This record gives sequence, C-alpha cells and structure tokens, in this order.
Amino acid sequence: MLYAHIRRRDVVPLTGTGGEKAEVRIRPASRSENSLLNHQALLSGVGIGLGHKMILDPLIAEGRLEHVLPDRHYAPHHVHASTHRAASFR
Repeated sequence: MLYAHIRRRDVVPLTGTGGEKAEVRIRPASRSENSLLNHQALLSGVGIGLGHKMILDPLIAEGRLEHVLPDRHYAPHHVHASTHRAASFR
C-alpha cells in the first residue's frame, strides 16, 4: 500500500538514522490517501506499505505487523488540525 501522493509510482524515498538517503522500489497492490484504508489493507496482508508510527507501533508490538527496514523512515509530514470554538450564549 502506498499513499497516492508519492510522486514516483514504484519508488519510495527513505532516510536512514544517519540522514543517508535511499530509494526502495516496490510494486504497490493499491494506492490511497486514506490512512485507515491503508492500515486495514496492511493488516489484511496485501504486502508492504507505509503508515503512521503512532498507529502501527502498537500493531507491531502485538505481532500483527512486522516492521521492515526499521533503520529507515519516510519523510515526516505536517500535522494539521481544525478546531471548533463553542458558541457562547449569554
């Protein structure tokens, strides 16, 4: 599983713990921008893929997923949040 925003369809750019760059060539079974779909697909065994550490780490700890290339990571992403202020009634 790959996120659809990865520019080269079969190459995933990764960074090592020492900052060294590497490219890993894979043939994704599917592409999606939906993290939940990607994680569910990985759990169902579609193959190798990327995911969010905070979601995948517990699954790895439980033995449900295996962490391959643990010394490499995909580029960090920005986190965006939307907040809602409750209307004040007087």
